[in-house]
Amino acid sequence: MSRTKIVLIAVIVLLIALLVACKDIKEIPKENNGTGNYPETFDLQRPVFSDVGGFYERDFTLKIYFPDMYAVKGHSIYYTMDGSEPTMERGILYDSTKGVRIPGKLYTESNGDFVTVVRAAVFNIKGEMVGKISTATYIKTYDKESRYTMPVISLVTEDKHLHNNRNGIFVNWQNKGREWERPVHIQFFENDGTLGFSQDAGIRLFGGSSRGLPQKSLRISARETGYFNTDKYDGAREFSYEIFPGRKKANGEVLTVYNSFILRNGGNDSLISGVEGDRATHLRDGWAARMSQVATPNVDTMSYRPCVVYLNGGYYGILNIRERQDEDYIKNIYDIEDVENIAIISSELDVTRGGRYDGLWFYYVQDSGPGDQVRDFTNIGFDISNRWITYRELTEQFDIQNIIEFYAFNLFICNTDWPHNNVKVWRYAGPNKEEGTVRDGRWRFMFKDQDLGLGRYILASYEPSAPVELYTRADSKNFRFTLANFIKIQDHSGFPYVEWDKYPDSLITQRIFDFCLREDDFREQFRDYCIKLATELLPPNVMIEELDDIYKAVAPEMRFHMFNRGKWEWTAHTNFDIWKNAVYGDDSLASFAKERSGSNGYFIKYMEEAMTWYK
Repeated sequence: MSRTKIVLIAVIVLLIALLVACKDIKEIPKENNGTGNYPETFDLQRPVFSDVGGFYERDFTLKIYFPDMYAVKGHSIYYTMDGSEPTMERGILYDSTKGVRIPGKLYTESNGDFVTVVRAAVFNIKGEMVGKISTATYIKTYDKESRYTMPVISLVTEDKHLHNNRNGIFVNWQNKGREWERPVHIQFFENDGTLGFSQDAGIRLFGGSSRGLPQKSLRISARETGYFNTDKYDGAREFSYEIFPGRKKANGEVLTVYNSFILRNGGNDSLISGVEGDRATHLRDGWAARMSQVATPNVDTMSYRPCVVYLNGGYYGILNIRERQDEDYIKNIYDIEDVENIAIISSELDVTRGGRYDGLWFYYVQDSGPGDQVRDFTNIGFDISNRWITYRELTEQFDIQNIIEFYAFNLFICNTDWPHNNVKVWRYAGPNKEEGTVRDGRWRFMFKDQDLGLGRYILASYEPSAPVELYTRADSKNFRFTLANFIKIQDHSGFPYVEWDKYPDSLITQRIFDFCLREDDFREQFRDYCIKLATELLPPNVMIEELDDIYKAVAPEMRFHMFNRGKWEWTAHTNFDIWKNAVYGDDSLASFAKERSGSNGYFIKYMEEAMTWYK
């Protein structure tokens, strides 16, 4: 038989199978008591669930189907209900006459909700898995329309990927890189139970010191089939969903494609971080992101959306969905297709390199882009120090409006975990530069973590051994903190106190700001923007409106998050009343807004003082 005929027969067989599948999908009965999320297509590669997961109120029976092309060959379906991948040895043989009762006997109870995870696969008579694994999560709750006030994400992976002593990512939480990424299935549900997307992906830990907390920050990445050297996962190169409603690209279109995103634990503002726990809120990073989107259109920020996470069926608390700013982010936002020419450098921290104030802890690494971008960027600082560059020449290297908004906003929110840390800069480094666009080749700062600001700490005001940056009340003199290496300090009152301890300018961010402020035109532009920021863009009432919006979404879930029990266990260093007081009390987020912003606030007061240093 000729090769052409063989190919033709194969195509005909495949078309017949597809037609059979299409017929079958229409015949799958819809369970009245289920989640209301039903399969839309019939997948030849993996079992099909009659209900694909979500929220439900009454017990129901799940049916699992596989195409006739498998059934006639004597294949069987095995499933698990503990998050593990099915095998014939540890799985349960599916009985089509009975189905799978949900929740049945195998479930996780969390805060009155019953969570069931079902994973199924097809096996041949040799015990070999055929095709791919299907995964779905079912959450029984008292009122599926109102139980949740934010999205719910279910993550399912083998327990060994988390807790194995040799290669589990939770056990070996210090380790980073591709080799510490594991396969995971993710389902994203809107707060009403509507399924946003469901697919296999990759999971790894995210962050710095917060990796040591019981609740981890997680990076979720879209991965194509075969990424983990196996075909049993049904991958894709992107998440095709509007994860952040209303998030727009630079051209005004709604962004519906993401290659990865972060589930963040709140960092310094986590309720389980310990230090000054009565001041923690889990809201600061998101609040700062919301405000920066209002006030800094020329600086890329990470969109924010709080969510509830279940990990292998266990309640994993509130995590913040954040955009991940990498070359794919730049490509998706600005439609830059030659990704290899998107240059990004970011600061890293290594506490084994000398002492805190030696200038060795913080340094740049190149995340993407051609050539040695770190060298190119830091050479600008060298030129500034040696007076080999003029302000006009600097404007050809940097987007000046980006600098103005970036520095002003970080100073506005008292982000003292910057400028010696948390710096990320990008530029287009390709040959096809376009003046008047972001492809002009100039450097642009991006916002990173901002959870240490907005009044998070006052420790440095009463603990002599505390790091100098741990004071971020509204009266923080952080202009002085930011420029301490380049100005002659006359007034040593207040905090942060920098007479003895101050961070060297190892990231050249201080000298760039100082250099710009010595230029009359820049100083005038910066001053005008700061006044607009505090009186028009983010006056106290606007800041509090943004805070109220986040609080309303998070507050109903916070009692569950604070005192998590069961599979994932931790206790917050606070309680609900203390937490609410940290948001709206006398020394709180709300009081920070009232005291920091406005025409009579500390921000304008200290900004005006800083301007006198350069006259």
